[in-house]
Amino acid sequence: MAIALMLRIITLVALVLGAQGSNATNFTKPSNTTKSTGSNTTKPAASNTTKPTGSNTTKPAETKPVASNTTKPTGSNTTKPAETKPTVSNATKPAGSNTTKPSESSTTKPAVTASPTVVKGNIKFGVLMNATEAASFVKDAKVVLGVETGIAKKLNLTNVSWVKATLSVVTARRLGAAANATANINVDFVITVPATATSAPSASTLEASLQKTDQASKDLWKDTLTTEIKKAAPAHANLEVTVSSIAHTPVTTPAPGTKTQLSPSIRASLPHLAGLVVMVAAALF
Repeated sequence: MAIALMLRIITLVALVLGAQGSNATNFTKPSNTTKSTGSNTTKPAASNTTKPTGSNTTKPAETKPVASNTTKPTGSNTTKPAETKPTVSNATKPAGSNTTKPSESSTTKPAVTASPTVVKGNIKFGVLMNATEAASFVKDAKVVLGVETGIAKKLNLTNVSWVKATLSVVTARRLGAAANATANINVDFVITVPATATSAPSASTLEASLQKTDQASKDLWKDTLTTEIKKAAPAHANLEVTVSSIAHTPVTTPAPGTKTQLSPSIRASLPHLAGLVVMVAAALF
């Protein structure tokens, strides 16, 4: 409505101005007066008349956001946190070739316990004494220690405790207190050298020494045994020993699966033992 009213007012103003222009051209002018030609007469041209046109009418411009100028985050410019993903090529993984595995040679295995060296032997020697004295002689602990010491020294053993000897009387003349009575003494001994021993002769060396049966070897055994028995048992200071034999006794180990056989005497007594067990059981129940 306001715009239409303004247009009417502007139209009326234009009509008034046009009427005044036409009246001015009717005035009488002197002939000498320089007349301007139609081309020179200043007339307000319709084209010069300022009329507000619809295009010139000032209207508030409508502000519209232009889609192209509007700053919108694009997918390419939008900052997104990068997803961290471990890659197979960069991941540190133990390779099969580099994986440390205990090999059979590196596996700790219990150490095998070394066995001690065991050698057996036998010596027979004679002494001047009757049967009664001989029976007491073989049971004397000091005499036994002297015999063990003599064996250890003769075989170069540094520890006497490695030798264990058992003495017994083989034969003896029962001549009472006769000075010329002779008793034959048997000595069975076992040498056990611990596996931890660092300075001891080997089993083969010990066996070789016991296999020497010549007279010179017998005399050496005689001197050594006599000396050591006298030291250990001073009561036998006048003892004289005569060695008749030295021998190595093989150590026998039963083969796996071998059954122990009972002696004939034990087998014969088994029926009596069985009968005794039956009688005891009957008495109890």
